Amino acid sequence: MTASPLRVALLAPISWRVPPRHYGPWEQFVSLLAEGLVRRGIDVTLFATADSLTSARLVATAPSGYSEDPTLDPKVWESLHIATLFERAGEFDIIHNSFDFLPLTYSGLVGTPVVTTIHGFSSERILPAYAAYDGRTSYVAISEADRHPGLHYVATIHHGIDMAAFQVRSTPGEYLLFFGRIHPDKGTVAAIEVAEQAGLPLVMAGIVQDEAYFEDHVKPRVDGVRVRYIGPVGPEARGALLGGARALLHLIEFEEPFGFSVVEAMACGTPVIAHARGSMPEIVREGVGGYLVRSLDEAVAAVGACGSLDRLAVRASVERRFDVERMVDEYVEASGSGPPDLVDLALLARYESRHASTTCVVGCGDCLDSCPAGVSISDVMRTRMYARDYGIPTIAAREYANVAFDAGACLQCSGAPCANACPRGIPIAAWNRETHALLG
Repeated sequence: MTASPLRVALLAPISWRVPPRHYGPWEQFVSLLAEGLVRRGIDVTLFATADSLTSARLVATAPSGYSEDPTLDPKVWESLHIATLFERAGEFDIIHNSFDFLPLTYSGLVGTPVVTTIHGFSSERILPAYAAYDGRTSYVAISEADRHPGLHYVATIHHGIDMAAFQVRSTPGEYLLFFGRIHPDKGTVAAIEVAEQAGLPLVMAGIVQDEAYFEDHVKPRVDGVRVRYIGPVGPEARGALLGGARALLHLIEFEEPFGFSVVEAMACGTPVIAHARGSMPEIVREGVGGYLVRSLDEAVAAVGACGSLDRLAVRASVERRFDVERMVDEYVEASGSGPPDLVDLALLARYESRHASTTCVVGCGDCLDSCPAGVSISDVMRTRMYARDYGIPTIAAREYANVAFDAGACLQCSGAPCANACPRGIPIAAWNRETHALLG
């Protein structure tokens, strides 16, 4: 029996295209993950906007991102987008959700396990949705700092980037860079203040997310010389802009969940000066990739200190930790000594939350030495879980085919050797025979 490729559905947001033309960190993540999964031979279906570009199979409802086309009503197209995937849930072995909390409300209506990468919390007001499905679906955090203490997670997986798209520039330019949303949370005005005190020009790139903030506090200080605003920058120009800066100013005023631009800057050898909030201490190695600061005075001092940092060492500090291949491996790798893949994590998390009091405990193994024929009882129990508890025969059949034992040993055995092998009273002999008859 030949195992068929794992069938994965990726649910992207539809605010922007996948990959984004300029801004769109969630869409950027989905694109990187989708291409990485395809490279590994996984059968990937991407649910995204119709103008998205991907090597995966594309399914689209919205013609384009609603942030790019104001004639599209976000609620209408988001509803159609999510429903399109979940109406086809039975076609997939696993659903990966990068859309935020709304798809969770569909997850209990389908048998396909759902894994959600949580890209941060816009506010505490969305927490009830995540809490309601905690344990019924599986959550992945994008940084240790972004793990909410009230939720359970199967993993923390930092984002990765395509390192080949960013080159080190040995001689930096004579400007400081602000790269991100124009919003109070991102510290745009603080970056202007630091650049002014450091005596260096500032280039600002990014979308204007808070119009009032831009008009009242940012625009009056843009003079085209000492402070320049160049708008959003796409991938074709991003590397040159990041690599040419003396330093990236990331003086955030909130708990940043991750920060693609921070990693991209360091991939170019450009040091980062960031407020020590959120994920920044996980990403920026103090005195190597840049500096973590707590005040404007510290940030100004750090601008001068950045001149002594080795730009090749800055690049090296992120090259392996945040490479896209590392990220994809952490999402899908499954080998004897490696971590379980997303299917295992999702199913085991749901299994334990629903059945832990009456069935197998993951990693127990108390029954393994009871069979004189060497049948791997825990593997049989796992395939039974897929078939009986979750009704996913494709995964059950594939896993059963990969288990190395002779099913006849169980079918011909009286069941006495393993009858009392489980300290929790699971009827191993009966369940073994049932599983072999069902899948053998």
